Amino acid sequence: MEKVQEIKKSYESLLVLLKEQHDSELNYIISKIEESIELINKYPNDQMIFELNEIYLKINNARVGLSDYFIWRNDFDERLKANEKLDELKIRLNSYF
Repeated sequence: MEKVQEIKKSYESLLVLLKEQHDSELNYIISKIEESIELINKYPNDQMIFELNEIYLKINNARVGLSDYFIWRNDFDERLKANEKLDELKIRLNSYF
């Protein structure tokens, strides 16, 4: 159960971060994250980890998914800082799944 709550917290943080980007290419990923959070809220138990894993695999595809996504800033230092939190969340979610 603790793992599920950690996944939920990570997804909530990621959702805020991605919505701040105002990037329409993120709509699919955002919708799947919202779906995952809803699933956790509806069925907060360890049995739904399989379903969460399936959703995560869908949003983590190469070239079009979360795995290759980064936040663009024209200034290199700003870009590094902006992606720091994103990278942290990606690593955390990868460790859960």
